[in-house]
Amino acid sequence: MEKTITHTYKRLYVVDLTVYGNGACDRTCIWEWAGRDVNNKMACYYPDSNNDFLSELSFETKGISVTPKSKLFVSSECKVSRDTYRNSGYSITRDKANANIIVVPDIIPRLYAWKNCNLVAVNEDKEKLYLVRIEKHGYETGVDLGENEFHIAENFLESSMKLTVDKTSVSDLRIWFLPKCETLVDLMTGNKLPVPYVQESKIPITASTKISPETLVLWENIEDENLLVRTICTSDWKDYPITVLTLLAGFRKDTNWFNPATGDFRRILQAIGYNYTIWYYNDEDRALGFLQGKKISPKDYEMLQNYIYCRLGVDQNGGFISPAQYASLPICIQRIMNRRIAVKPFNLPERMNCVDLMTVLRK
Repeated sequence: MEKTITHTYKRLYVVDLTVYGNGACDRTCIWEWAGRDVNNKMACYYPDSNNDFLSELSFETKGISVTPKSKLFVSSECKVSRDTYRNSGYSITRDKANANIIVVPDIIPRLYAWKNCNLVAVNEDKEKLYLVRIEKHGYETGVDLGENEFHIAENFLESSMKLTVDKTSVSDLRIWFLPKCETLVDLMTGNKLPVPYVQESKIPITASTKISPETLVLWENIEDENLLVRTICTSDWKDYPITVLTLLAGFRKDTNWFNPATGDFRRILQAIGYNYTIWYYNDEDRALGFLQGKKISPKDYEMLQNYIYCRLGVDQNGGFISPAQYASLPICIQRIMNRRIAVKPFNLPERMNCVDLMTVLRK
């Protein structure tokens, strides 16, 4: 991959400049960009290409074979715990030079913020970073910009604002905001060691806990949320993401699972599609609730069905349940379960009105 420029900063600004035909330049707008997406991050981009470096970086860390007993250097920014890797048979080293594999945080484009601009500049102590957007007077921002407009803008930034401008050969830059991570910087700037750099979720994990219908019913009733979090992290949850989502969002929905989450568990919540929307809006709001837009594998669906049957007290071939048992299921689970309606005789024990009769029959 091409070399990437990276910047760390304390404060981030977006600057709009207007360049005029007579060579003048004005700063028309400047605002500070703050927030979770960009605070405590590093800005990264290709200075000489319109290619999206993040997709290339993500691709580069895929498909690398990780053999058992590999010696891993795990970046401190990774969310998977070192104990999880140790329990899977890997050894851990704190010296990158001794590692067979460098483990870096997951690079998933949808999780990170980005912004397009024309130039990038920093102040003297490099604590302030500026993303510069240029408008040619009489044109839309970024349209019909030539070498002359960039030269005027650079001179203005350097002379009037006392900034240092990054050298670039392209006019359209996409700046990504990634976690501050030394090993990622090594990978992006071409200073990597001659060993594979692998995203944390690509390291095969040996699950010490095997999920089963009985396990899920047990998890549903564990009172210690932190214990449940640790147990799920060491399980084969990757085979059953929708089943685990159903447990957390459907049958233990009174807990916001981001509260007891470790870094490792937050990664799992993202992977199974659990988010703040699920916590604030239950499945009454939409027909498919927390399953909206989800895809489920045959193996996962079989486990989900068997889990439902187990908690309802019927065997894996199905069976009869009461209307109250059926109504206890989240609406979205009712929508995806194979079901039929059966009728059976009922002997009226005494004379009663119809409302009382319906109450008795629902039990």
